[in-house]
Amino acid sequence: MVLKLKRGTWLLWAVALILGLGLLTWEVGRSPQEEATVAESQPKARHFDFTADLVQSVTITRSGPPPASVKLYRQAKASNGESVWLMDNPQPVAVSGPAVDFLLSVILGSQNDRNFEVPTAELTDYGLNPAGTELTIQLVNGKTHRLQLGNPDFAGNSLYALVNPVENTDIPVESQQVSLVPRSLEELTRRSPADWQQADLESDGENLDGSSPDGRISSESPAR
Repeated sequence: MVLKLKRGTWLLWAVALILGLGLLTWEVGRSPQEEATVAESQPKARHFDFTADLVQSVTITRSGPPPASVKLYRQAKASNGESVWLMDNPQPVAVSGPAVDFLLSVILGSQNDRNFEVPTAELTDYGLNPAGTELTIQLVNGKTHRLQLGNPDFAGNSLYALVNPVENTDIPVESQQVSLVPRSLEELTRRSPADWQQADLESDGENLDGSSPDGRISSESPAR
């Protein structure tokens, strides 16, 4: 009876040891690639927490040379409820909806996982004092967001940027949080009014200034 009890105890110890070694082998054998996949699956915060359908207008201002400013704004079409994008050149003209959608997708898709603090006095080194290009994004609820673009980073794949920069005229801030955004914004913000313009937009019997062919003004006039 004693021998049987000892033999059973040793058997339990052997099973526990085998299970422990198996668990240890599995942990050690996990590849860095698997760990990276798990890390990549975690959601990353974005610079802006609103969606494209909430954007009323985007104003692109470049310091030049030469200085330039383009304001793209949304107008609801009275006929079917769909929205179109317009700009003043100097009269309201249609702009390419897919082009605006792509611009917004790049802006709203940028992530803030590579932000870092920079003393305000050193922002010039990043092309951010002053910034060469600024985007002002106005939402349908009246709130405004700003994105200032500076120089390319060392890798050349991103631009240094200030997202909703802190400004205080009474007491200047000591530092700003600098972000990295896709460099494709550099080319997108250099588009001329002619590049944005779309000539073949269907007006559905309504002119771009909000008036019908007989001259009556629609209730859905452009919001600017």
